[in-house]
Amino acid sequence: MSNSSLVCGGFGPGGSIAGIICLGFAEGSTPPVTVDPGAYATEAQLIAREGRNIVQQASDLDNTGALNHDRIGQALADASSIIDGYLQSRYALPLTIRPPALSIHCCAIAMVLMSLRPTEQMTARYNATIRWLEGIAKGTFQLGITPAGQQPGSNSGAVAFTPTKRVFTQDGLSDFTNMRTIQ
Repeated sequence: MSNSSLVCGGFGPGGSIAGIICLGFAEGSTPPVTVDPGAYATEAQLIAREGRNIVQQASDLDNTGALNHDRIGQALADASSIIDGYLQSRYALPLTIRPPALSIHCCAIAMVLMSLRPTEQMTARYNATIRWLEGIAKGTFQLGITPAGQQPGSNSGAVAFTPTKRVFTQDGLSDFTNMRTIQ
C-alpha cells in the first residue's frame, strides 16, 4: 500500500489564489506546482471540468501516464494572458473580482493550447470562447463588473427619467378641435 498526501494552498485577500492547488498525489510523484495568481483557472478546476484522463492525455507528451503539472500550469497561464488581451480594452487589470465565466473560458483555451490534436468539441468551445471574448472587447457582452474591475453598485442598471417640455398642449391641439370629420 502506498502513502498518499493531499496538498492544499490558501487563499489570499479577496479570495485570490495564493499558494498551491489542492490535489492528491501519490508518494514519489511530483507534487502540484505553484499556481500563477494571475491565472483565471487552476489545475483542479481544469480537471474537474474536463476530467482527469482528458487532461492527462493532453498534458502528457512523454507518455508517462501522469499529469504534466508544468505543462498544465503553462497552458492555464497562457490562456489567462490571451483572455487579458481581450479584457484590457474594457477593464482595469488585474481584475479584483473574477467572474466564474472566466474560469470556464480559461479552461477551454488551455485545453486547445495543450492538445496536440484537439477534438472537435475542444475546438468548438475554443471558437465560442474567442467569439465571447471578442464580444467583451467590443462591449457587446459584459462580465457583470465595472470597468475598474469591481462589482457594480446597487444603483447600476437603474433607469433615470428626465422630464422634458410637453409635446401635446391645449394650445397645440386647438387646431384639431375645429376640424370636421371627413366622410
